[in-house]
Formats: sequence, structure tokens, C-alpha cells
Amino acid sequence: MIRQHRRLTLAATRVRAPQSMLEGADRLRQRVEAVGIEVQVYVLARQFWTYELPGAWQAVPSIMLRRRTGKKGSQGGTRPLFDRQASPWVPYPMRPDKQAPVERDVAVGVLPETKAARHTRRAKARAAYERARKRGEEQARFLAEASTARNKRALTCAKNALAKTQTRLEQERLSNPLTTLCYAINQGAHGSLKRSYSPYRGRFGIESSSRQSRQARLCTTSRKAWFRFLIFGLSMILRNLWREVRWLLGEPKRGRGGRKIAKTLLPFPMFLRWLVSALWKARRFTTWISPQAELPNPLWGIS
Repeated sequence: MIRQHRRLTLAATRVRAPQSMLEGADRLRQRVEAVGIEVQVYVLARQFWTYELPGAWQAVPSIMLRRRTGKKGSQGGTRPLFDRQASPWVPYPMRPDKQAPVERDVAVGVLPETKAARHTRRAKARAAYERARKRGEEQARFLAEASTARNKRALTCAKNALAKTQTRLEQERLSNPLTTLCYAINQGAHGSLKRSYSPYRGRFGIESSSRQSRQARLCTTSRKAWFRFLIFGLSMILRNLWREVRWLLGEPKRGRGGRKIAKTLLPFPMFLRWLVSALWKARRFTTWISPQAELPNPLWGIS
């Protein structure tokens, strides 16, 4: 769930090999509806794009990223959608084998490059040019010290590499690439692509939840699937607790920006160590083994 810039894990389910993605998605949706949470839109990963799920979820508002399919240089699959240079709403027919074709509305979003991506791209080209320049100066010094045929060939290769990197650097300075994204929309507004791009842009941070949960996950060599799934669920519960604590430690709401989350005040590893220390004192262990040194209370300095 994404609410007020917070990403919380509400439910998890196992998907076995003979089961389809539709069965797993239905179990999660039923669980969320049973709790009583009102969902404005379901944001699904592109792995859920199957023939069964969009057809079964026609009445459910959802946004799903489309994957690029079809061979390179052909007009098959979704490749023609990604070759567009505009942002229209287009119908895309799905024609699986031995099944009736179904048309889905696809929003093609053509987005300009961000400042961070442009800076990274140009920095890579500049670093390659500097490496080639230093390599050329080094080969020129070797040739001045010993005029051999091998050093002459090495200097020629270094000059050619320098010319290529310089041309690439000039191209990177002048180019303004575009990013094309395709979304499958169910029960969505066909007025603005921003209503489909903005919610999905917030979804990209969900994968960080699984990476952060590894820091609180128990290391085991057990092959029992239920036990490993239990460990994963406990780690996600700890992460949800950390998100709520950090949200409470944030500054009060100010203007249109909303509450400012104190990201550097309580990192997740520090929260885990603080939790272990609190449990150690609550259980009143009397052994000589100490879990760690005394940690500062993250509530200090909060009025």
C-alpha cells in the first residue's frame, strides 16, 4: 500500500508452480478487501500481464506496465508501441493461441530524460574520454623513450580510441533521448497520462522493501518452504514497524509538501539494533554476553 509517501506491505502469498498469476493476485485482492481498505487503483508489475488477469479484472481499476515483446526490426508484439514518439491512447489487441482476441487500452507515455540521468550519461562519456586521453599521453611518453614499432602501433591505437571517445562525448552533449513507457489501463481516465505515470512512478520503490527486509531476515539453511516464508513475513512486519516509527518521528505537516520524513534520524539497521537492545533489557537477561554497545535513544532531541 502506498499512502502519504509510505509503502507498507499488507499481505503476502505463496504462488506454487502449477498456479497462475491470476490466482495469486485474486488471493491478495480478497485479503485486502476483507480487511476493509478502500483501494483507488491497483498498480501491478509487468509480470502480471497475462491473458487471464486483464480479462478477469476488467471492473477493477488497475495500472500495469507493458513489457517489450516481438523480435527486433519486426512489427510484431508490442515493439511498435515503444517506437512511437507521441503519447496517445491506443487499443492493443491480444491474440493468444486458440483463444478469442481481446483489445486493451494502452497508454503510451513518451517522457524526456531527467537531469540525474543526463548527468550520469554525460559523466560516463567524460570519464571514458579522460581515460583515453591519459592512455594516449602514456603511449606518447613510451614512444619518446623508446622508438620501436610496437610503441608506434600502440600510440596509433590510443589516438584512434581518443578520437572515438571525443566524438561520443560530443554526441552525448547534444543528444536528448526520450523514454517510452506503455501502461495497460483498466477503468482509467483517458484525459491525462500523468494520472497513470505518477502512481506507477511511486511503485518503483516497492522493490526496495524486499531488499531492506533482508537486513532483518533470519539466516537459515532449512528447505522447508513454510518456514522460509514465515521468516520473510516477520522481516516485512519489522520493516512496517520501522516505517511507522520513522513517520511518527517526522516533522509536522507543513503546507502542500506534507509531512517531512526524518530519513537520516533512524536508519533501518539502527532501528534493528535499538529493538534488540530494548528486548534484551525487557527480558532481563543475566548472562555475561551483551548483544552490543549502548545505543542512543532515537527519541532524544524530539520535542
